[in-house]
Amino acid sequence: MDLHPLDKRYNVFSENPKGADENITVRGSKLYWAIFAIMMFSTICFIVWAYTKPRLERPFHYITASITMVASVAYFTMASNLGGTPIGIEFIRSGVVAGLTRQIFYVRYIDWVITTPLLLMELGLTAGLPWNNILWILLLDEVMIITGLVGALVRSSYKWGYFAFGCAALLLIGWEIILPSSGNARFIGADVHKHYIMLGMYLIVLWYVFSSPHLTSPPSFLPSGPFLEMWKGKKARRKEAMSAKSSYVDPSYPTHRFLYPIAWGLCEGGNVISSDSEAIFYGILDVLAKPVYGVILLIVHEKIQLDRLGLGDTIVNPSQPLLRSGPGEEYHAEVGRMGEGVERVHGMNFRTASSMRSAAAKENGMDGHSSA
Repeated sequence: MDLHPLDKRYNVFSENPKGADENITVRGSKLYWAIFAIMMFSTICFIVWAYTKPRLERPFHYITASITMVASVAYFTMASNLGGTPIGIEFIRSGVVAGLTRQIFYVRYIDWVITTPLLLMELGLTAGLPWNNILWILLLDEVMIITGLVGALVRSSYKWGYFAFGCAALLLIGWEIILPSSGNARFIGADVHKHYIMLGMYLIVLWYVFSSPHLTSPPSFLPSGPFLEMWKGKKARRKEAMSAKSSYVDPSYPTHRFLYPIAWGLCEGGNVISSDSEAIFYGILDVLAKPVYGVILLIVHEKIQLDRLGLGDTIVNPSQPLLRSGPGEEYHAEVGRMGEGVERVHGMNFRTASSMRSAAAKENGMDGHSSA
């Protein structure tokens, strides 16, 4: 494959040659290097931030640093033109997006399959969700990411079946974030609910709605009829660009909002935008969803005591005896400190404060009987 003169002078492509017709260029590689630097710098900052806190107050710092650390490795790999494979294109195009194969970065999905569950786990812990709910949300996320990867690696129209599975999982995740989790956060307190809504809506906006380059011609997989007319939109978009048969990205056009699944359709699925444009889209999204979101989340948790979320007493020194001045007193202490409703006592979930009181009363009765 002949290289562009810029590519020949760029050491990355000399060491790791292009393997696909539609491949990142020097621009895409340099963008990935820039995002790698942002991720690595953020990781260092989050780790330093963690060590300014007591050991038991670092769970969110550790999780956030882990997210950007994994992303750093992924972006280092993509900037080096590694971690990808050429896949045959279902929709053959001409113009800027030309050729028979497209570079698919499977390392991006390896990143997402690790980091997006951590993002959702942070959100679930902020809402004080029990672990069965959190694990359900994480499973949905894994389904969404893995089906996206499988669909990206499939050349035939069967990829859209995996696309549908991923969309279904994404909708279920949105449902869990908006309704059950929000209700749990409201139960803990108005301030926790307010912070949760801010964090949850931030993720929803990033995952479901995002600014993407506007297309000068509709993708070929869009069915004819009223949907195609809606795509064309204003008369200005029906001029010369609409008469051209090639599909390309015109940076002079204003941005348009697409749902995140449609963005996948424009990149890996429909082969509508170039690999460099794909790098811009996913790169900006990851910076907003990982370092920026991490900073916001850690600032929010400066205002929330971990005990209220059931995370304050998860580590116990086995060499120290449990301090209790009377039978069952530790139960009452937990109830008074954490408030009403679902509580966490020594890492165990109790449904209500009354159940803990009854357990303590039962223990008192047993101790009194044995002493007699």
